[in-house]
Amino acid sequence: MRLPAVLALLFIAFYFSAPSDGQCASCLPFTQIELHPEAWGSNSKLQTPNFKLQTPNFKLQTSNFKLQTSNFKLHPEASGSNFKRRTSNFKPDSLTPPLFSLQPAENLHRGRLWAAVGTGTVAYGAAMIGLHRSWYANYPSKHFHSFNDLNEWNQMDKMGHWLMSYNESRWLYAGARWAGIKPRTAAWLGFAGSQLIMTSLEVYDGFSAQWGFSWSDISFNLFGSGLFLAQQLGWHEQRITLKMSAWPASYPTERIYPYSPAGSDGSTTLQQRADALYGTGPINLFLKNYNTLAVWASINPRAFLPGRANWLPRWLNVAVGMGAENLYTGKGYEWKGNRNCEGPDCDVYRLDPAQYPRTRQFFLSFDVDLTRIPVRSRFLRTLFGAVNILKFPAPALEWTNQGQFKFHPIYF
Repeated sequence: MRLPAVLALLFIAFYFSAPSDGQCASCLPFTQIELHPEAWGSNSKLQTPNFKLQTPNFKLQTSNFKLQTSNFKLHPEASGSNFKRRTSNFKPDSLTPPLFSLQPAENLHRGRLWAAVGTGTVAYGAAMIGLHRSWYANYPSKHFHSFNDLNEWNQMDKMGHWLMSYNESRWLYAGARWAGIKPRTAAWLGFAGSQLIMTSLEVYDGFSAQWGFSWSDISFNLFGSGLFLAQQLGWHEQRITLKMSAWPASYPTERIYPYSPAGSDGSTTLQQRADALYGTGPINLFLKNYNTLAVWASINPRAFLPGRANWLPRWLNVAVGMGAENLYTGKGYEWKGNRNCEGPDCDVYRLDPAQYPRTRQFFLSFDVDLTRIPVRSRFLRTLFGAVNILKFPAPALEWTNQGQFKFHPIYF
């Protein structure tokens, strides 16, 4: 038998033989292989005193295997197309992570997939029911309708749609990758899942007499999810992330009296107005209070520089933000003391635009991309990915449309 053929058989036996008697038959005992250069001549001989090849169980047994050679060379052309170990689709079962591990699955993990689908479905349904009962049920409803609110709230509500649709896509993408879904498919699932959530909320608005289905909201939802999708498909990373920050506002305590009707004994304060309009508590502070919310586009400069600029920290970002002040109604400076009141006897309050101008704020600051901090703990990596929606407190420059410049030693 020619030497390449013998080597081919040895190679096959070594890599693909089945285990027997609790031992690994595919593990060739190389400690017993001896090479004797002096014993090998031009007429190559392969000595195998106790060499046995058994089939169909395909076991390789040897007790005194010696390969003697002085000029042994294996040329690529001698190996042949069949002399290859094909491992492109080789995925040992031992690499499949447990169901509840934070380690992402390399291949589709059906247990995780169904767990994610079931959990997501229950959470989505519970959130929609809870939101309707706690919020929309308190306002009158009407037939489905749309309205244009693009010019309201200094567009801060649009910034909120942009922010949340982006981060929902990012979170859903991470969940899909955890279940072993391929990156491109996971990116599209993140986009679609975010649009489902945000559009459902818009449908609720469409049946509310207080609001309506807003096409501008839908547009900013698409912009947010689209920003995530474009970066993930184009760069395979998020170089521009959308974040938020908020800090409780201090409101004047002077009492405000209605300008109509004449002789009304009603009164209020801006603190009371803000609490009635935006609610109280940390959730409303971040998600609903347009006087405290700032939305940021946090950009990683190192990701855009040639050679990835090793002198820059990977986690250091530059952020530009937008906020607002003195927003006590969607637009203008007037509101009713009781929004459901109709007729000439309703208390109507009006602010002086010179004293409380509706202000648009712009910020420039540093930020930290928590997802780029090198940590080994999977728990910390997961936690950093979840809270990366929050801008890191840092010094900031502020400019307003009223022509004011401010420096904040720490802004959040």
